[in-house]
Amino acid sequence: MTKVLIADKNYLSRVGAELLISSLKGYELLPSAVTDLDDLNKKISALSPDILILDFYSLNLSSADIKLLSRKKKNLKVLAITEALSKNEMKTALNSGVDSYLLKECDREEIIEAIVATLNNERFLW
Repeated sequence: MTKVLIADKNYLSRVGAELLISSLKGYELLPSAVTDLDDLNKKISALSPDILILDFYSLNLSSADIKLLSRKKKNLKVLAITEALSKNEMKTALNSGVDSYLLKECDREEIIEAIVATLNNERFLW
């Protein structure tokens, strides 16, 4: 069972991602109401997710924060789903520990493809 933690301050985005994950076989949705970096660190330590679906922009996380998160648990995969970023912002995120990246306007199939690719150590960008 693949454990999934969703960290997104936007209620609609978070609930939509939770609904999607809960509909998939082989995935366990972890409690995902995350308010800030400290809370997210605690959840990663306590729940040991396999993949973190993260809107670092909504949580106001820096590239240094993302680096720390990605090192928090060995083999933690990070899939970022955010609003559009500049090329430099996306490059910084990818160099900071984000494994894959999607825009918020992605559809269900793209999210599923991104999750599978990320878990298979493939970079997924859309």
